[in-house]
Amino acid sequence: KMQQAGYVQSPSQPAYVQGSMDAPGTKLVEPRLRFEREIGRRRLLEILRAVAHDGRVFEHGQQGKAWTDLVDSLNQQEIFQIHGKGALKIGTAKEKFNDGLKAWKEESRRRMEAGEPAPAETEMDSLWRRCVALEAYHQSHEPARGRPSREEQRQRSQDTMRQVFQTPLTPCGSKRPVVDDPLAFPPSIFDREEARAMVERKLVAEEKRAAAEETKAKADLLQARATMIERLMEARQQGFAVPDDF
Repeated sequence: KMQQAGYVQSPSQPAYVQGSMDAPGTKLVEPRLRFEREIGRRRLLEILRAVAHDGRVFEHGQQGKAWTDLVDSLNQQEIFQIHGKGALKIGTAKEKFNDGLKAWKEESRRRMEAGEPAPAETEMDSLWRRCVALEAYHQSHEPARGRPSREEQRQRSQDTMRQVFQTPLTPCGSKRPVVDDPLAFPPSIFDREEARAMVERKLVAEEKRAAAEETKAKADLLQARATMIERLMEARQQGFAVPDDF
C-alpha cells in the first residue's frame, strides 16, 4: 500500500515520497516519522523548560530529588503520553538533557572560535543559555569535593571537640576553669557526686535485673511442679501404682 501511494522505504533511509523531489535534502519524510521526530524535539524542549525554570538539578546534593520531581510533574501532565503510553523515565530525561547541554556548549564554543555570527536565537537557545548560567553559578557555590588539608582536618577536629566537651560546669562540680585544650575533658565529668550517682544507678539496675530473674525462676519451678502433679494424677487414673510420697 505504501508503494502504491508513492512511498518507498529502504533499510538505510526513512520512508519518503517518490517523485520530483528525490534530490538530497528535499525528500518528504513520511508523516509518521516526522511526527516521531517532532515528539522527540518536543520532549527535549519540555524537559529543558522544566529544568531552566526550576534550576534545582544543578544544586549540590539535590539532583536526584529534583529530577524525580520534574519527571513526575511532566508525566502527570501527560505531555509525552500517546494513547496512555510513552511516559517519560528519569534516566531518559537526564540523558537527553545532558547530551543536549554538552552539544549546545560545544557548538557555541566552535562558533566563537571560528568567529561565526550567532544565528537568530530560538526559545531552545535561550533556555540552554539559562541552563549554562545556572550550572556555572551552582558550580561556583558548590563546596569543594577534594580532600581537606591536614590543617583543615585539625581545625575541624578542634572545633568539634570544643563543641562536644566544653559544656558549662554543674553547680556541684569543680570550680576549676575549663582548659582551652580540645583533648581536655571538663572536670564535671569526673565529679565524685556524679560518679557516685552513676554507680548507684548501676547497682539499682542490677538489683532489679536479679529480682526479675529470681521471680522468673520461681515461676518456672511452680509450673514444673504443677505439670508433674498433673501427670501423676493421670497415671493413677490409668491404674498405675504411684506412692503417696513420690
